[in-house]
Amino acid sequence: MGDTSNRFGKFITHRFKNDDRIQFKGANFDNSVVRALQNNSYLYFHGHSVGGTNPSLLEAMASEALIAAHNNPFNKSVLNSDAFYFDNANEVRHLVENVRRKDTEREMVKNNLHKIQYQFNWEVVINDYEDFILECYQQQHGKVIKA
Repeated sequence: MGDTSNRFGKFITHRFKNDDRIQFKGANFDNSVVRALQNNSYLYFHGHSVGGTNPSLLEAMASEALIAAHNNPFNKSVLNSDAFYFDNANEVRHLVENVRRKDTEREMVKNNLHKIQYQFNWEVVINDYEDFILECYQQQHGKVIKA
């Protein structure tokens, strides 16, 4: 998913045009289509290398995608051991050629879905922020406040 009309997009689509395992569909912003692609892909590659908790990564987790993510602290803090990681093109190639959906991979998907349900949901996030703000206030003012 993404723009293939730029220089790199043209290069990569030409490079892999004869590989039946890889399809370049271009950019698509229809959420239902994106979720279906994530859910039905054999392996979802998350290439973001900077940032915090990336919404598209959470969406892929919620879509029950098996994830291969760029190896960085942001992605690892969300996925932990429930993903494959890559640093370079050779490692991507290795994943494409070797990942098989077995029990371990099904467990990774299940664990990521559990994280979405119980860790990365609005109620938990809002409660954590509220607790943090109250703790900061209490440290600053020496007063105990109940939420």
